Amino acid sequence: MVRDQMDVDIHTHVSCIQANDRFPADDVSVSLKAVDSQTAPAADAKVESWYSCMQALWQETTCKELKVPYKYESVAALVVHWEGDSACEKESRELHSLFANDFNYKSRILSLSCENEPKRQLRHGLDSLVLKHDGPCRSNLLIVYYSGHGVATHGPGLIITGESDHDPAATWQGSAYPPQANWNEIEEEALRNTRADILSIIDCCSAGSIWKDGTHEERSWQVLAASRATCPTAGAGDKSFTRALIDCLKARLKSQPDELFTVNQLHDDIVKNRDDDRSVCRPRNRVNKRYIKLAPVDGADKIGVTPASHTKESASLTLRVSFRDKVDLTEEEVTKMARHIARGASNARLSISKIDWVEFQQHNPAPTTDFQRLCFGVIIVQRLWRRRKAQNNGKRMRHEDFDERERPQSPKRPRAGSRFASTQLQVDAFGHISPSPSNKSGRETPDLTL
Repeated sequence: MVRDQMDVDIHTHVSCIQANDRFPADDVSVSLKAVDSQTAPAADAKVESWYSCMQALWQETTCKELKVPYKYESVAALVVHWEGDSACEKESRELHSLFANDFNYKSRILSLSCENEPKRQLRHGLDSLVLKHDGPCRSNLLIVYYSGHGVATHGPGLIITGESDHDPAATWQGSAYPPQANWNEIEEEALRNTRADILSIIDCCSAGSIWKDGTHEERSWQVLAASRATCPTAGAGDKSFTRALIDCLKARLKSQPDELFTVNQLHDDIVKNRDDDRSVCRPRNRVNKRYIKLAPVDGADKIGVTPASHTKESASLTLRVSFRDKVDLTEEEVTKMARHIARGASNARLSISKIDWVEFQQHNPAPTTDFQRLCFGVIIVQRLWRRRKAQNNGKRMRHEDFDERERPQSPKRPRAGSRFASTQLQVDAFGHISPSPSNKSGRETPDLTL
């Protein structure tokens, strides 16, 4: 069936590189990107989360089959909060400890104060993060976390503040500098040209107002926000977004200590933990649909090889696989396909550096407009009317033929204008036949002898 046909685009990137001690000749790194052709962030959140799970399963299965790393080589985090906010500081330090001790991330805490300009402090912290830990995407991840207060504005986006009732537009008469900073402006300046993948985690009111579509095609950038653009969120405590984040990270680490999990999966866990659906998870870069996957960072002794460095590709091959009657793939099918493709890539010995499953798409019928539906309806009604009319005409003709056959045949009467219409013959006493006087033709009838 054409309607049930599903096409999967698989991009195989073949890199011609020189084999060395750090990068095996047959090294293959895999990622999967699966989205519907028409993306709706709110309605398709569950579908996007499922696709990201399949992507993580594909990457982990393939890399394990090839005995190559399937995690980030380096993950660095910057944990930001305001000085003097004890509740947020407590949660921030707990998250920092979880990153540094349990996930082996390079984490650092930044406490913003009003003694110096908060904008410069935040910019300095982000610049230091980029200078020390920026690197090629797929193998490097930067996490930027903020906990505090936030205010959405019409123009610049999100303004982070150190006070819950702070008005960024009012004249400040307190400390040397007002407790505020424009998050969008500073983030744009500091992270615009980075190469690493980026994960922004914002726990404040109006956190969703930081969104701005990115244009970088290679790296992945996702945002995990505690609230939408104009919505509040719970403060620090048992019901806070950060509390649920910490608990869900610990639960993932305990149940799946060596497996990948996506940011979308983490967000689903947070929503279930809090029983609050105001938080949002979405990609900031719509061009690249490669989802960020988290796991503890391991050394070379964990998988038996040194971490593979990112290598710029010299060529790529695009393949397209069509399924005749498949509309979805199960975890078992994804795992089976990943293993066979990985073995084939390894046996080819063509210095393949990575294999990307670029798109998973179901081909549904194209949506029709109201005008098209109206036209289709008129055509269908017209065809039905013509068919009914032909049927009625056929029935009438059959009835007429039947009546003709059943009706008794009567002799045909001559036409009124015929020359024999009014002719009457008379026979006289001698046996001669002559026309009657009523013959209006004026012609004589020949005598006939009887």
